[in-house]
Amino acid sequence: MAPSARTLSGVPDPPGGWRLSAKAVILDPADRLLLLQMTDPVSPPAGIDSWWELPGGGVEAGETPEQAVIREVAEETGLVLPAAAVAPARWTRHATFLWLGVRRWQRELVHLVRLPDRVARVAVDVTADEARCLLGMRWWDPAELAARGEVSYPGRLVELLPRLVAGETFDEPFEHWN
Repeated sequence: MAPSARTLSGVPDPPGGWRLSAKAVILDPADRLLLLQMTDPVSPPAGIDSWWELPGGGVEAGETPEQAVIREVAEETGLVLPAAAVAPARWTRHATFLWLGVRRWQRELVHLVRLPDRVARVAVDVTADEARCLLGMRWWDPAELAARGEVSYPGRLVELLPRLVAGETFDEPFEHWN
């Protein structure tokens, strides 16, 4: 999937190129959204102690984005996603952010995942760096998340979630998150 010209207009090519990342909008049968509560003890965004972000991460060599979503969600949350529950990415975006003092540049593919009533679980298996930053996880009613004004990553998650759930395919403009 090639990015549109408007997405990267005026954005210089990052040193080392774009890291491909697969993220998951996970909805349970009650349409609650699973988010991870994160912090950054080294380079926190100005005025933000913690934020809520989508599970997911880097796509490894030889792996499809859908396989990366399944692996990353199991590592970060312990949920074992059925492959059939992971829809192809319909939300694409490019973003940059600081994480543990290092500037990251990502091309992100966001997948909608609708969980069945029962899902297998495994032990959470995060890296040492992820363990320093992961504070917890929570199932959110999207309306409550919006009403409380919680900080989220992606920054426009609350605004764009209804479009994704409605089946729309879109390419979000570049986000300089922090």
